[in-house]
Amino acid sequence: MLDMDFPPESNTELQIITRLFLLGKTMEKLSDPNSNEGLFNSESNILFALDLSPDQQMFPGQLMQITMLTSGAMTAALNRLIKRGLIERSIDEFDKRKAQIRLTEEGKEQSIEILRSRRLIAGQFLNELDEIEKVRLIKMLRKL
Repeated sequence: MLDMDFPPESNTELQIITRLFLLGKTMEKLSDPNSNEGLFNSESNILFALDLSPDQQMFPGQLMQITMLTSGAMTAALNRLIKRGLIERSIDEFDKRKAQIRLTEEGKEQSIEILRSRRLIAGQFLNELDEIEKVRLIKMLRKL
């Protein structure tokens, strides 16, 4: 899929960055625009983060760290998700200055559907790797 020959003298870092870039572009092309139900990737990632949290709620700052969004991008994404009824914002009972973001039932269903779609896409890329290679890849990518 991303098999391209580099000259033997080419820089290892250049090869890695080029392959990562091509992989990202290829994954974007394979993503069905309707599979995310009109959500931006950042919005999907917020739903995933909430879905994976034990009580399906987090503070915006926590979501910013996990999704690596800026404050402005987070606010815009949260507002769009609230408008669609996928999340709700509530005032923290212990600190009235803070708001908690909670996944709605519709948001949970949406998260499951998008995740199902992404797993199909990921399978197209990862089927060449065995389980040990997949674990190694995860560890290496975490270092980046």
